Amino acid sequence: TCDILSPEYWTTLARVQELRDEPELDDELPEQPTNDAYGKAVGLLSTAAQLLHEDFPKGSAAVGYDGGVRVTWVRGSKEVRLVCGGTGNDRSYLYFESGPVYGVDEEVTGPRLADHLKWLVIDS
Repeated sequence: TCDILSPEYWTTLARVQELRDEPELDDELPEQPTNDAYGKAVGLLSTAAQLLHEDFPKGSAAVGYDGGVRVTWVRGSKEVRLVCGGTGNDRSYLYFESGPVYGVDEEVTGPRLADHLKWLVIDS
């Protein structure tokens, strides 16, 4: 990942990494992502950033209810979300939306994430 130059990638990655620094306060809801979700998110972000080069947009990160990782990108009326389930049994998906048009992509790979992020930044 050292050859990735996009500052927006590094900002997004730092936001995902910061999720691991949150203290565990509540037994009901996880405050930190699981290792599975964290590893998957970091890997997908890295692959997408290598494909997008300088065009990688800045995203925000949050922990899901199952200890998953959710990364969200918004540009104008468009939105893309990467959702990595907390365990291998939890669902991971890519969500995309533009106004009233939205959908879910079950093929969660770095190249698919890169495709959705390209769509996000085009004509935004």
